[in-house]
Amino acid sequence: MKQLLRNTGPIGFVFGIFFATIALLNGIPLTTWWLWLIPFLTSILCIIGGGVAAVVVSVLSSRYSIPGTTAITIAFIVAAIVNTVLVLVVASFYGALIIHPRIFLGTIPGLGLGAAYAVYRYNVDTLNERMQFFQTLTGKNKQLQDASRRLAIIEERNRMGRELHDSVSQGLHGLVFSIHSLRNTLETPSQNILHILSHMESTAISTLDELKTMIEELKPSLLAEEGLEASLRTIGELFSQQYKIPLHLSYEAVHPMSPELEMAIYRVTQEALANIGRHASARHAHLKVTAIRGRVLLSISDDGIGLDSHSPHYGNGLANMRQRVEELGGTFKASSKPGLGSTISADFPSKG
Repeated sequence: MKQLLRNTGPIGFVFGIFFATIALLNGIPLTTWWLWLIPFLTSILCIIGGGVAAVVVSVLSSRYSIPGTTAITIAFIVAAIVNTVLVLVVASFYGALIIHPRIFLGTIPGLGLGAAYAVYRYNVDTLNERMQFFQTLTGKNKQLQDASRRLAIIEERNRMGRELHDSVSQGLHGLVFSIHSLRNTLETPSQNILHILSHMESTAISTLDELKTMIEELKPSLLAEEGLEASLRTIGELFSQQYKIPLHLSYEAVHPMSPELEMAIYRVTQEALANIGRHASARHAHLKVTAIRGRVLLSISDDGIGLDSHSPHYGNGLANMRQRVEELGGTFKASSKPGLGSTISADFPSKG
């Protein structure tokens, strides 16, 4: 609005000079005092007309949902009427001096053009604001798309890490155990056999250590790069975008956490939000992380249909979340009422 008024004032002044020149060419003496007031008068009236037009367009568009072209036309008419009335009021105080037909007929179109320009500037400014909004929205969507791709890569790395841990790692542990058992079973093994067994055992242990390092390196890069709070906000935004469920996030954990604790909170949140998005039919979801008296509390809730205790997917998902929490000495709780939503709660020691 301020920008609009700053634009209409100078335009009105220019129109005033133009019409004062017309008055001079039509025989009005240069010494006539009110002739010098015309530019200032038209400037003031254009500011008033522009303000009136802007308010009318805003009210008609927002309150009555009138299309832009129609709203602009109505605003132009209202601004012209207001300016005409103001001119007549001013003229009534000065009689025929200002009500001279040539001056009157010259001033009114100028006022109308000033109002039209005000509406034009208002729409240009509105268009610029919308373009800036869309540019911001485009940038935000690009960020979400980039984060989505990164999360897809992270999920694949997580899957590979789980498979390595569940299959290869367990197999190597079994191999080490078998070598121990074989050594104890042999009554009088030769030095050559003992050497071979020791070499097999050391190789298996070395391979197991390397595998643990590989699994560690496959942990989420998003969490390592951005930290827990930013990572939770990113997966929350992706959750809302994918499932069209608004997520309210509250993060109040200020003191540092161990990497293991951050990982557990990150994983439990991922699993819980995935369950909400796929199965809860929720309209809203809430995620809260707080730190109280040496404890870190995680709460994820929704207003959906509630947990289905007979669903194998829910059972496995809850078991995985519970295991992650209890491995760090925490307590896990899942509560639900049919049709009233569900809440996943985890209470961790802050040192993880």
